[in-house]
Amino acid sequence: MDSKKIVIIVLILIIAAFVVFVTWGSLSGEQPKRGDRNDAGKFVKEKKTPPWAKVIKSLFGSLSKKMALRCAKAAPDGADYQCEEMPLNEEIKIPEEPGTSFRTASFILAKGKARIEYNDRTEKADDFDLDEQEFNLPDLELDDPNIGSIVALEKGGSLKITCLENKPCQVKLQ
Repeated sequence: MDSKKIVIIVLILIIAAFVVFVTWGSLSGEQPKRGDRNDAGKFVKEKKTPPWAKVIKSLFGSLSKKMALRCAKAAPDGADYQCEEMPLNEEIKIPEEPGTSFRTASFILAKGKARIEYNDRTEKADDFDLDEQEFNLPDLELDDPNIGSIVALEKGGSLKITCLENKPCQVKLQ
């Protein structure tokens, strides 16, 4: 047997060992249930997410487009958010944006308690559990209970923000 054949056999063994260990590691790790936002929040809060996941999130967060939405009250000059107040108790249309994979919008609770409900019209939204996104602010299960985000795909959808417990609230758009 010549040295080239030995090198090829060793490389094949290394690749096979890599595949076995990656498969074993991915099947043995604890993961949150698909689609359950509370379990996902607990998973992140308990620091079970590897550190490199935050790097990926920040990279994709900076690459994704932000949504420009109608404000009830615009943000003052120099603010690090887009809207001082979002419209409440009315449907906010998120328009279609052809050629865009996804857009994000983050909401900051300024006062009270609020519910954010988003319905996506994109056919692929159901595949990614993004067709109906809803959550309350504050969400005490998350690291920052006063911030929540939605993801809108290409065809957009509709958003509604309502105050909870029949008390006034204020939600900003970051």
